[in-house]
Amino acid sequence: MIDDTTSALWDGVIGVIVERLRVLDVRDESKLVFLPHRGVGLLPLHAARRQNASGRVEYLLDDFTVGYAPGAHTLALRGRAMKHDDGTATLLAAVNPTRDLAFAELEGTWVTSVFADGRRTVLDGSAATTDAVIAHASRCTHVHFCCHAAFRSDDVAESGLGLADAVLTLGRVVREADLRAARLVTLSACETGQTEAHKWPDEFVGLPAAFMQAGARAVVSTLWAVEDVSSALLMAHFYRAHLAGMEPSVALRTAQRWLRDVTAGELAKRFREERNSAGGTGAPSSEIVSRAWRRFVAMKPNDRPFAHPFYWGAFTFYEA
Repeated sequence: MIDDTTSALWDGVIGVIVERLRVLDVRDESKLVFLPHRGVGLLPLHAARRQNASGRVEYLLDDFTVGYAPGAHTLALRGRAMKHDDGTATLLAAVNPTRDLAFAELEGTWVTSVFADGRRTVLDGSAATTDAVIAHASRCTHVHFCCHAAFRSDDVAESGLGLADAVLTLGRVVREADLRAARLVTLSACETGQTEAHKWPDEFVGLPAAFMQAGARAVVSTLWAVEDVSSALLMAHFYRAHLAGMEPSVALRTAQRWLRDVTAGELAKRFREERNSAGGTGAPSSEIVSRAWRRFVAMKPNDRPFAHPFYWGAFTFYEA
């Protein structure tokens, strides 16, 4: 279904846009920003696919960096002054609040390791409550959620992120969260980029809009249920690229293309090194790492296990 949809996107919409951009001499690697209308906001435009002259499958993100913008209502509500930013990156990470996401701990370790000591706050497991997240998030430039999420089409305000004590709802984010210090909020969970496309067809109503209304400059979200290992790998690559100096939209594109092209042999080597560095302590993460290593070592070394857009196409970048 994803292949059919992304091919139809290219044939019906994106291909025409790219042809026009070529006529206008818009350079490759330029940034395109879409303002989705109605149900278009539910589609991965960045993953629109076609075959080149040699028969190789290519996607829109091979040509351009793709971002999305919310509706005018969100932009108007976001018109509050940003807090002073001295350039230092600080992280709040809410990791596996419900303790049932096998690779969330590993993702949290990889993401937090990119930030300097003393510049990261990790709310792990039961510590990741709604009150704690709201309180700590007001002081951080980067806020990362690695948890469950659910989109409520019947009551969008009750959509939210599953934390240790309750769901951090869209409504509560808008009412209580102060994210004026946040350069980026990452919602590494399932369906966090879903939107209401029927009651408010001309507006973007969903979790990314809520976090931006609360002050965040940009949000990474997902359009569908994502796979845990591939998501952890993508997030690790994304943060390394971003904290090394890349704009987050470019860093996300870089991470998506890397995940698409990485081989099983490369991943087996990575997880073998990760397993060896664990020192055989018997910690839960050791078995998780070993499980991933066994998965990739059983494949042919040149296989690309995450080539399909199911694994990387769900991730979207929203900015105001």
